[in-house]
Amino acid sequence: MGVKLTFRLTPARLSWLLLAGLLAVFAGERIVPSIGLARWVLTAGGSARVLAATVLRFLAWRRAAGAARTLAGLFFATTAGCALALLGFLLAGVLGKVLGIGAQAEGGRLDTALLVLATILLAVSLVTHLAAQWAAGVDQRRDGETGAIDRLRVTRLAATGATVALAAAFLMLLGYVTSARDATLDLGYFKTASPGGAVIRITERLPGQLRVVFFFPPASEVGDQARGYFRALAAASRNVRVEEHDRLAAPKLAEQFGVTEDGTIVLTNREVTERLTLPASLAEARPRLRQLDETVQQMLMRVARQRRTVYLTVGHGELNDPQSRDALAQQPYGGIEAFRSLFGMLNYQVSDLGVHNGLGQAVPADAALVVVLGPHRPFLDAEPPAAR
Repeated sequence: MGVKLTFRLTPARLSWLLLAGLLAVFAGERIVPSIGLARWVLTAGGSARVLAATVLRFLAWRRAAGAARTLAGLFFATTAGCALALLGFLLAGVLGKVLGIGAQAEGGRLDTALLVLATILLAVSLVTHLAAQWAAGVDQRRDGETGAIDRLRVTRLAATGATVALAAAFLMLLGYVTSARDATLDLGYFKTASPGGAVIRITERLPGQLRVVFFFPPASEVGDQARGYFRALAAASRNVRVEEHDRLAAPKLAEQFGVTEDGTIVLTNREVTERLTLPASLAEARPRLRQLDETVQQMLMRVARQRRTVYLTVGHGELNDPQSRDALAQQPYGGIEAFRSLFGMLNYQVSDLGVHNGLGQAVPADAALVVVLGPHRPFLDAEPPAAR
């Protein structure tokens, strides 16, 4: 059973004084203009009220005796906690300078930590105080002039309030950490590729910023997977900017990039644009997502530089002659297709060059490179020396 005791604290008055002080400080720091007399009056006056409530609670605790001293100590401790939290709020932003911390990043981290601790302390202290005060007020209103208070019920309700406040503080910290450290861990076998070193290096060497524009509908699983890849790329390279749009909500932007269906990713750099469209179903998009890094690398090569042409000579028994291709295709490595694919990945257009398409006159003007692969017959005298 709880212990009934007669205990007069001037209870509601001191609690109202504390609340008034906290609200005044909040109004002075967050509502009124940043510079002016009203802010100074509200902040100073509110702080004075909180300090006065703390001192009065302390005096009540010192005067109390016996079982009443427990409740007086509880109200003093929670009021003092609110006062300390208020001090932490007021010091945040200047503590780094006071302690002589010159680095901006270190000072910012110190201020953030102080704000977090002050918020938790204020929440726990204030909720516990109000819960205890409510229980004490109920007992006093019920018992009338006697002012009898059930100490056990008050302390239990105060403990419940503290538990709720601590749980809320934990959830707040968890939400902050998850938003600041936003990462996706895919443990599935068919997981989405992650940005490789080659892709990161290409983006860092681009002459302009790479703009990645998503056109996915809301709540798209495929969009979430692809978005994780490009967010990781943006975190690894400062030269990448990711934007997200709904095609139907931004029709002009979709028209600008030539997007006609959902699930399209646009990569653009210096007016050069590449598009990638993924299936709407996650099951169908999985193979594309596993090879997303390779696909993005090829797109970046086309974005990074102008498309050039590589000519492979034919007509002299080269490895890329039609007859040689048929014979080499039976080999384990599949002929020279890997060689041609490599040039394609580097944003080169691969074309054959023989006498019938101009080799007897001159090397084409658009040729960035002419490759002769193992000829078995000599070149004709009419063929230009540059191709030999």
